[in-house]
Amino acid sequence: MSQITLPNQSVTGANLWSQVEDNDQAIVDVVNGDIDATNLADSAVETAKIDDDAVTTAKIDDGAVTAAKLATEAVLSGKLKVATFAAGIAAATTWSSASPSTHLVREITNVTPGIYLASGELSSTNVTVLGPAIQTSGGTATVTQVDNLSSRSTGASGAQTVAALVQVTATTTVQLVVGKLGPSGSTSGGIALFGIAAS
Repeated sequence: MSQITLPNQSVTGANLWSQVEDNDQAIVDVVNGDIDATNLADSAVETAKIDDDAVTTAKIDDGAVTAAKLATEAVLSGKLKVATFAAGIAAATTWSSASPSTHLVREITNVTPGIYLASGELSSTNVTVLGPAIQTSGGTATVTQVDNLSSRSTGASGAQTVAALVQVTATTTVQLVVGKLGPSGSTSGGIALFGIAAS
């Protein structure tokens, strides 16, 4: 704690002006730039005494602003980082295999953490397939969709769409896929993501 120590506390005889100046200077030395937190009484600094520009970004610790400090509906859409990713309609991709398995139609790589609505379209196929569906590869993500590869089929020359909510926590690749039923075939389609990026 910065204490004020007066050099001339007990003066006998004439009160010399130089002694008064020395005492004044001792006060000035502490008041001008040497007051620390221990000089302030508890709750001494009130809101009205804090300048509007006093608290800057650099003074707020990382992680200091928690959800409890935000009022309900305090974060407006204009403050959110909106991201879009799109992979246009692909030229026909082909396969030749007798065993049914997943076939990649189109994908979007380097999808950063966030919450996205995925919209996929199977624009054409020359054989009956299962799906289409949305899945991810690599990174960490959770995909929520109503239909999966085993719940519906798309016939030859058929077009079909699919939508899913994709929550990405580590950068991933989002894919539009079909389950292939025939020994050979081809298909084309496109995929797009719309959502709120976390970084």
